[in-house]
Amino acid sequence: CKRRGSARLRHVPTAAALIVLLLALVAEAGWLLHLPLLREVQTSWASMKPSTAACFGLLALSLLAQIRAGRWVTPGRVVSGCVGALATVTAAEYILGIRVGMDVLTGPRMASATAVTLALISAALTCASCVNRRQTLLALAALPPYVALVGYIIEVKGLYSFGPFGSVSLQTAIAGGLLCLGGLTMGESSWFQRIDVGVDPGAVLVRRMVPAGLVLFPALWLVGQIGSSQRWWIPS
Repeated sequence: CKRRGSARLRHVPTAAALIVLLLALVAEAGWLLHLPLLREVQTSWASMKPSTAACFGLLALSLLAQIRAGRWVTPGRVVSGCVGALATVTAAEYILGIRVGMDVLTGPRMASATAVTLALISAALTCASCVNRRQTLLALAALPPYVALVGYIIEVKGLYSFGPFGSVSLQTAIAGGLLCLGGLTMGESSWFQRIDVGVDPGAVLVRRMVPAGLVLFPALWLVGQIGSSQRWWIPS
């Protein structure tokens, strides 16, 4: 049972990293070829900034390097550390209300929530050998992408657009969520692996409740929208 459970998640980190790398390349191509559809999906939605795409692409490569292990681990951690430095400086710009001039090199500035997510993922991949620390950082990093995804699903702009602090694009939310998922499922000692193969009541309960919890809020909103349109009840 344990072997079957581990095999079920073995390829998740690689698949997640490859999808993120593809998303980043498509967004970069959108900017280079002047194709708005590739960088913002819809004209009314936020676009994935060039610097954001580059950072996610580099983090995807870092994750792939650490999955392969061996001599690739150190270069992978160096790459994630560089991305973390850029994201931390960007987040500090928002917090302190200053500009250090990186926009000249990186193009349009990424959103504050994106910078925080990238900084946390970078820190997690840089210290990947410490499993508990890595898992904690990735769990925190997954919160902004999840909130943004819910915002796009239920069409609430306030969940992915933060005024002067920038807007999180749909591609960014997906890429952030996938990288966190890949990092959380990497290694047999990860939380996901322990939950997936665990037979204790806690692991069984989490396997049953977490998937339902992730879709409950969007599902309730959808039911509300359908009910209002079909006049099943009078909206308050």
